Amino acid sequence: VLFSEWFGKFEKNINSLFKAVRDMSPSVVFFDEVDTLLPSREGSGRSDVVKRGVSQFLMEIGGMLGDDKGKIVVLAATNNPWQLDKAFLRPGRFDEKIYVGLPDTRARMKLFKDHLISNSTSENINFENLSNVSSGFTGAEIEYICQRARQDVFLEAIRSGNKRSVEEIDI
Repeated sequence: VLFSEWFGKFEKNINSLFKAVRDMSPSVVFFDEVDTLLPSREGSGRSDVVKRGVSQFLMEIGGMLGDDKGKIVVLAATNNPWQLDKAFLRPGRFDEKIYVGLPDTRARMKLFKDHLISNSTSENINFENLSNVSSGFTGAEIEYICQRARQDVFLEAIRSGNKRSVEEIDI
């Protein structure tokens, strides 16, 4: 756990993390939902703890451009890039930015197939139709829909004692 409200602990945790990364290089570090760790320091409501933590993180990232360059890769993901501190995105810290958009029709069809095709799935599922009606859905949402469909069929089988497959129905 990096974040701590105790004075100086958040910064110390960040420093310890990057020290471990340097000691174990070559290394890859991945921060998911980085906007929660490194929000913009601008605006009201930002605590001194957050501001100091963001500053420490930026200092550590900047320090990796020396001897460790090329030996350590730092990756981060966010759904809210506009909430990140601007200094975090400047060249020399995170040089490459990759936008991963919503899956297109073909990708949605593949996601449905990957998550539904098994020996417990009916052969009459129209994956093209599922792909079309799920426009705007994320991969995680499609995965959840498929998990929920399998779970509902499983629970129904337990209640009724009748085994059946996951199948498409018209609503």
